[in-house]
Amino acid sequence: DHWRSRLVTTLLVLLGLLGIGSAHAASSPDALATIRHLAIQHNGRHKPFDSFAREVLDRLTGSPRLGLQDPVETILALLASPEEWQDTRVIAVPFRPVREALGMDPKATHISLNEIVATRKLMRLLPALRDKLQRDEKLSMQEQETWDVFERFVLLNTLFEQELDLVPPAAVTDPSWLPILRPSGYPEEQQLALRNAWNALLTALREDQPEAVTSSAQQLATLLTGLPSSAYPARWRLRLEVLYNRLQPFQIARIFYLLAFLGLLLGAAPTRRRAATAGMGALVVGFLIHGTGIAVRVVLGGRPPVSNFYETMLWLPFVLVLIALIFERIYRARYFGIAAAGLAAITLLLADHLPLDPSISPVVAVLR
Repeated sequence: DHWRSRLVTTLLVLLGLLGIGSAHAASSPDALATIRHLAIQHNGRHKPFDSFAREVLDRLTGSPRLGLQDPVETILALLASPEEWQDTRVIAVPFRPVREALGMDPKATHISLNEIVATRKLMRLLPALRDKLQRDEKLSMQEQETWDVFERFVLLNTLFEQELDLVPPAAVTDPSWLPILRPSGYPEEQQLALRNAWNALLTALREDQPEAVTSSAQQLATLLTGLPSSAYPARWRLRLEVLYNRLQPFQIARIFYLLAFLGLLLGAAPTRRRAATAGMGALVVGFLIHGTGIAVRVVLGGRPPVSNFYETMLWLPFVLVLIALIFERIYRARYFGIAAAGLAAITLLLADHLPLDPSISPVVAVLR
């Protein structure tokens, strides 16, 4: 029942996207490429707009992508035409008791902003939760899930109000970036030029003018990267993170680990040495791709991959396969490779499908 309801909801959201998102979207690949490489400050880190779009959608809807639409395109559609999204069920409510408390259909997994505003049931639950948080008391599971829905509601409102920290600070000593609509600290003509370029982009999106979208996106990127600020990230770093997002190296490594498991399992028979050789080759390729993905996360985050449970689930199978390769080099027994490949594939699969945060976030103070 759970998976059937998830499938139905996904189809409904996809149909909504086909009717709403595609009508006012940046259909130009050049425009999308320009916007996805813009830097933004979000959750304490400077990142490309591509990462921001994926993380926001994952937090808001439970998935980094809605339907078949590019995450950047979806966020742009939300920004350009908020009134058309207010009735679309994009706010995730994964916990069934919370759905019942909000008066939702128990089989529905998402709720719209207008439904939350109309019923006001969520708002009536908030004062008690806020009091417990102020007293530093631990919330129950249902209370925490309710608070998460409220945070998703606030996040969607923030998008509708275009509160995006796209402008680096004018003062070197100020670590906080500035909203695109209020780039204070710069000369008035620069502020006006930034606002005009942003509004021109959203207008072109609303009016479905691909050429105007491309030109306004390039103008906005030129203005932002041309600001006299040393806070703007290096271009190579932004490109590397976008490439990391698009290639999904751990998903590729998972596929090779699965192929290695099957090949080594077949190769356990004395008559199938070629399968064993192919399996070991797949294990090595998966290991190299896995290590490359971890190395990229280290470069982008500026720290070892040990800050959350998601990164632990990336690191442990990497070490497991490394040990297996060493043992295989010594003993050539194939059993080490079979066990490591199977466990690595399962662990990476769980890392993608468990409710874990895959974003590259700054390390908390206690772990520094």
